[in-house]
Amino acid sequence: MPTEQKPTLLWDRETQAKAAKQHKYVYVSAGQKQKKYKLLTGADKAWRPSKNKPVVPYVYLSELKIMGLQKDVQEALKTAGLSDNEIKAHFKNAYTMDHHGDDYKQEVEELKKYRKNVDSSNQEHIKYGLEDLEWFVEALKDCKEEPIDTFFKLNKSVAPKSKRDLFLETYQKGKDTQKIVDVSTLETVGAKLRDQATKKGNKVYNEDLNMETDNIKSYKKAIEWIHGSTSGFEENIDTMKLQLADKKKGKKIEKKSETKPVDKLEEKKKQIGSPRKLQPVSKSPGAIKVTGGENFTSIPTLKK
Repeated sequence: MPTEQKPTLLWDRETQAKAAKQHKYVYVSAGQKQKKYKLLTGADKAWRPSKNKPVVPYVYLSELKIMGLQKDVQEALKTAGLSDNEIKAHFKNAYTMDHHGDDYKQEVEELKKYRKNVDSSNQEHIKYGLEDLEWFVEALKDCKEEPIDTFFKLNKSVAPKSKRDLFLETYQKGKDTQKIVDVSTLETVGAKLRDQATKKGNKVYNEDLNMETDNIKSYKKAIEWIHGSTSGFEENIDTMKLQLADKKKGKKIEKKSETKPVDKLEEKKKQIGSPRKLQPVSKSPGAIKVTGGENFTSIPTLKK
């Protein structure tokens, strides 16, 4: 029988202790697969909207040293084994965009002092002098550059371009021609260039990276291919995630509220109805009478 995969623990008591020691928070959003730490000073940047960036409503649980979008934080704590009541109790003291008072300000000040001490102690370890620099200069003189043509002559069999290489070419072309890069189908048919952002459908455009998508996984993969990893772009990814969710919700509401226009003429016809034939009524043997609409007349009696 196949063994069940254990859920990835991004937060636990060990990571909490490690984060607290460094005045950091364990970050659990943007589909993280590895443990990552963030500083509280990033909260102000996330909570404050700018021209091209909406608010990212991160929550910070100081007691547990965990942060991210509310849903992701709750899931991470549940995975780690905390009960709903415990999570609810910790959320009462969370730092949020609307509620962050004196405790938050004090913790930011403590973080700044800690960072200052760390930076000064790191500078004390740097002991490079003129002799070391001279050695580096002499070592660089012995370095030789190999022409790129020689490399291709020695390696005649060049591997075909990967999806990543093709995407990077498209991305660069988009930069050069000032076109938008659509990465919705990045790993299937590849990226596409567009003159304008797509208005129909569920696609969302990010001006900072000049990319649009309706698929957050493809968007993250594009960032990895461009920059080597998603490190430093977590806030950007979370913003896109929220915008995609909002757009999909908007589409559902729009579909529900749609009603077909009523044709007044058809409605009138239904109300009036069509002439109906009634059962024949006989008053005397051999006599038949039929009644109906305005244009219907009585049928005379049959002659024997």
